[in-house]
Amino acid sequence: MMNKVVIGVVMDDRLAISGEELCGRSHLTTEDLDALVDAGLIAPLGRNLYPEASLGRVRQAQRLKQGLGLEWETVAVLVDLLREIDNLKHRLDILEALHRR
Repeated sequence: MMNKVVIGVVMDDRLAISGEELCGRSHLTTEDLDALVDAGLIAPLGRNLYPEASLGRVRQAQRLKQGLGLEWETVAVLVDLLREIDNLKHRLDILEALHRR
C-alpha cells in the first residue's frame, strides 16, 4: 500500500477577502473577477467580499484558461468536473479502505 503525503494550506470558507485583495493575490483583473462570478466559478459572500478559499479556485481556473486557451464559462465547467472527479476518488478510497477491513 502506498501512502500519500499531501502538503498544502488549509483555507476556511468563513474567512473573507475583498475583491481587490483576491485580484491582487491572484493577479486577476476586475473584469476577469466579474467573469468568474458570472460563470459561477466563485460566489461573493456579500458586497465585494469573497471566501478566502476562492483564491485556490481562481488560480486553478487561471492555469486552465492560460494552458488550454478556454473561455471562463468553459473553465468553470471544467473546474466543476475536476472537483467531482476528486470527490469520487475520495469516496472510492473510503470504500476500498472499508472493504479491506
